[in-house]
Amino acid sequence: MQNVTLAAELRNATGKGAAKSMRRSGRVPAVVYGHGGSAAISLDAKGLVQLLNSEGGEHALVTLAFGGGKEKTAIIKDYQVHPVRGTLVHADFQEVSMDEKVKVNIEVVITGAAKGVKAGGILQHGIREVAIECVPSLMPEHIDLDVTELEIGDVIHVRDLKLADGVKVHTDEDAVLASVIPPISAAKLEEMLTSAPAAAAEPEVVGKGKAEEENKAK
Repeated sequence: MQNVTLAAELRNATGKGAAKSMRRSGRVPAVVYGHGGSAAISLDAKGLVQLLNSEGGEHALVTLAFGGGKEKTAIIKDYQVHPVRGTLVHADFQEVSMDEKVKVNIEVVITGAAKGVKAGGILQHGIREVAIECVPSLMPEHIDLDVTELEIGDVIHVRDLKLADGVKVHTDEDAVLASVIPPISAAKLEEMLTSAPAAAAEPEVVGKGKAEEENKAK
């Protein structure tokens, strides 16, 4: 996993006005949650965005450097972007220690070309993330799932994952990660198309009856 350092500053001003002013100056308001407490901080927006856009950046081990030798080791727990502009507006960090286990969701990345697909089958993706628990040093950036040997009808479940010793999986072991299903026959496809439900009738105008009653009353 990545291990990066970000310069951080403690902030006293809170509220929407202070946050907007901070963003205009190129910084992002954030909160780091520790053991039994939390601290309001700010970070350079450019540096944090670069980290989030890098491979495995969302699961990086981050050293928050406050100056004067004061540091906190943390992971990114959540972040928010503006719904219209797409800019980063806030981030949450969870302070960790290197000998303390943490629980995170890790992305599952499909690799390889399944034999079953080459034979005409269809590769179906299952769940895209798996919840794991481990010490920070064992936390992977992502989990590679090689589907090369999958034939038509084969399925890979969570229980089939090969992870490092010390990594505990919390996701249901029967959850499907990937499978190859048989191709849809022309007859089946035609049946699906001809049995499709008819278009819904145009909805009745809400309040129409009330409007007519009011006109009659007038």
